[in-house]
Amino acid sequence: MIWRRVLVPSFTTLRELHGVLQVTMGWEGIHLFLFDTYSVRYGSFELRAANPDVSLQEFGFRENERRCHIDCLARFNG
Repeated sequence: MIWRRVLVPSFTTLRELHGVLQVTMGWEGIHLFLFDTYSVRYGSFELRAANPDVSLQEFGFRENERRCHIDCLARFNG
């Protein structure tokens, strides 16, 4: 199992988070991406997904919440 811990500010967008994950995992960023959150699909335009320029703070994390696992936020594909 491979895992990484990253810390990002709450104003980070899903598009930016995708970039952070690409760098953190050593990936090249050449694939489409999709976050499936609260029955809304955010991601690559080619997937006909909603605009990923939405910040993490818009998902309603509790004040002073120190961490959130990616699987709590979204089902991540790619």
